[in-house]
Amino acid sequence: MMNMKKYLMIAAYCGLALASGLAAKAAGTPDALTRLSQAAKALAELPNYSWSLNIIIEGMPFSPGIIHGKTQKGGYAHLKTEVNGQILETAIKDYRKAITTPSGWVAAREFKTPMPKDNSKSDPAAMVAQLLLDLQTPDLETEKILGKIKTVKPGKDGCLVAEVAEDVAREVMAPNRQMPGISTKPPPPKSAKSVIRFWIKDGLLVKSEIEVQLIVIGLPGKKDRIERKITKHITTELKDIGKTIVLVPEDAKRLLK
Repeated sequence: MMNMKKYLMIAAYCGLALASGLAAKAAGTPDALTRLSQAAKALAELPNYSWSLNIIIEGMPFSPGIIHGKTQKGGYAHLKTEVNGQILETAIKDYRKAITTPSGWVAAREFKTPMPKDNSKSDPAAMVAQLLLDLQTPDLETEKILGKIKTVKPGKDGCLVAEVAEDVAREVMAPNRQMPGISTKPPPPKSAKSVIRFWIKDGLLVKSEIEVQLIVIGLPGKKDRIERKITKHITTELKDIGKTIVLVPEDAKRLLK
């Protein structure tokens, strides 16, 4: 028969093991957040990489589509897309930006978009041009988002999932400001909800998906007060890590000095 001393030792060990297991389970969220933060830092330390950014907006007549980007640490970043046959490009050096126009490259501070005479129509190219100017490299975009996230949980397919508070979703994902090519400011969303999924491979953040669900009343350029549901899907994927060469035209470089 087991003596009392040995029984108590075994019971204490089992209790400690159980407590450790429960503590590890309870610590799942901060561990996931730490893992995500480390993966984002690893992304920022890469010498170079390319990425694709795919933006789909349900409930709207127009989506920006796919934007292709390249960046080199300590050097330039370059983004490029096409809208209705028109090539749009931006170049970035630190926080200075330049963008293409029909008349050539201009500094971001000098970029202006004409307002349409018909307020009911928008200019997709102008909207995407402003989007390009708003964008930064994925490491900086992720840093901005991580500063607003408090909890991260393991999700399906090995991803990490962060649910964003409504005020953060409004501020970061659906800023209430006037859109280029539209002469009226959009109404603030009635509600905003956002979920972000991150994929990490070998300690590096390689993919993210942002889903934003908005309820808005009315739209810019429209006089109705109809309640609409708009869902944004924003997917960023890295590629060509360590193999990317960034080529920026000399006209753009001169504007970024």
